[in-house]
Amino acid sequence: MMIVRTSKRSIRTTHVAVAAIASTSLLLAACSPNNQSDSEKTMSDVSSSVASATKAAGDEKRDDAALSFKEAYVKAKPADKDMTAAFGELTNNSDSDITITKVESTLAGHLELHTVKDGEMMEAKDGFTIPAGGTLTLKPGHEHIMIMDNHDEITAGDSVTFTLVDKDGKSYEFKDVPVRVQQSGEENYGGSEGSSAPTSSASMGNMGQGDHAGHNHG
Repeated sequence: MMIVRTSKRSIRTTHVAVAAIASTSLLLAACSPNNQSDSEKTMSDVSSSVASATKAAGDEKRDDAALSFKEAYVKAKPADKDMTAAFGELTNNSDSDITITKVESTLAGHLELHTVKDGEMMEAKDGFTIPAGGTLTLKPGHEHIMIMDNHDEITAGDSVTFTLVDKDGKSYEFKDVPVRVQQSGEENYGGSEGSSAPTSSASMGNMGQGDHAGHNHG
């Protein structure tokens, strides 16, 4: 009978090799995506869906890149005047018309979009429409953002944030719009307290007939 002798060293080497192979197999299996539990997959899917939905909602309501407000500024005024205005160039960078119907700002008071019709200044009931790829210039004596019922001093060097909202509910935010002193003769706003000038949209009810008292456009 043949006797096979195996050294203890050979046996130990074999055991180490087997253990190493087993450990590597377990590590690869644990790292495999197929080894994820159903709950982990579900949580991952939910997180991705929430992130996508949040981004989509944000994109739907905010599209600042589509509209720019260049050369924008607010006319400075003292505290005893309650009306002023904002001007600048609204440029539509998109391939669709944008109609602005509402404006908000960090300034106190009531803001309206004003336009020219038949040579008269009045509230733009239908808003401002900026054609695709086009520009609408807001300037004294023409379309502008009217700021009323403001009893604060608005000082040159200050800055204002405006948020314009279009007819579809999308908003466009413009920060750091500067306040500056307007050149003499460009436009004169009345509306000081105690004067006969209108101080609210209610008292400007006759604007449709061209009665824009106290809001003198040079």
